[in-house]
Amino acid sequence: TSDYTGLLGETGETNLAAIDHNGDPKFLTPLRYTTTSGAYKWGSSIRSASPMHYLFQGIEGFYEYLEDYRGVSVWAVGHMLDNMGWGVIVKIDKAEVLAPLLQYQYLVLSTGSILAAIAFVVGFAIAQHISRPIENLANDARKILSGQHEVRADEVGGQTREVRDLTISFNRLADGLLKDKNTLEKRVDDRTQDIRDTNKQLVEAMEQLHKTQKGLVNAEKMAALGDLVAGVAHEINTPLGICVTGASLLKEEINDIKELTDKSLITKGALDQFIEK
Repeated sequence: TSDYTGLLGETGETNLAAIDHNGDPKFLTPLRYTTTSGAYKWGSSIRSASPMHYLFQGIEGFYEYLEDYRGVSVWAVGHMLDNMGWGVIVKIDKAEVLAPLLQYQYLVLSTGSILAAIAFVVGFAIAQHISRPIENLANDARKILSGQHEVRADEVGGQTREVRDLTISFNRLADGLLKDKNTLEKRVDDRTQDIRDTNKQLVEAMEQLHKTQKGLVNAEKMAALGDLVAGVAHEINTPLGICVTGASLLKEEINDIKELTDKSLITKGALDQFIEK
């Protein structure tokens, strides 16, 4: 048992044990791990809850996660030699068994971390390559919204097909919006000019209406004045006609008296009659 050739790894060991005259299990062979203080030597007592302890309890087979005489966790296989009353334990440290797995786990984790870092860098670069043109499109859209209607997105070489198509569509949309804006402004200008022409015509019509109204008022005034003059003339013509008739008659009478006077034929009675008339 002191020849460890053929055992797995650097911690493999075979232990033999038997029951002494006191009924306690003792190691029969030198132990691989001994000290100058006498610990872990031939004839040492079996540690409780160790693989050898369970073997002498009648439990044979594979032992996992148990501690050996050193208190070190091991994987072990135990078998009883019934004809001799000996127990045989072949063991190896669990740390040595799991070392390749831990190394593989570390390698996997390291590789995964490196791949994750590479994926992050590549993803970030791709995201920048894709998002930067989109951010530029957003900035161009804000410029157009602020009134810079001539702004267009740049078609840069190396863009992805989707980004290039999006850029072309954006520029076409901007051109269409500018065209619609110009068309709308022209329509507004035309409508404004139509409204101005209509207002001018309305103003001219109002002025003509005022002139017509003023002419009608003057005509009504003249008509009223004519009626007034006609009435006044009528009122004056009647007594005036009487006066003219009376004057004409008086003139005839005066002429008759004058003729009689000139002829010295006038009499007192004719004179009195003329005065009475």
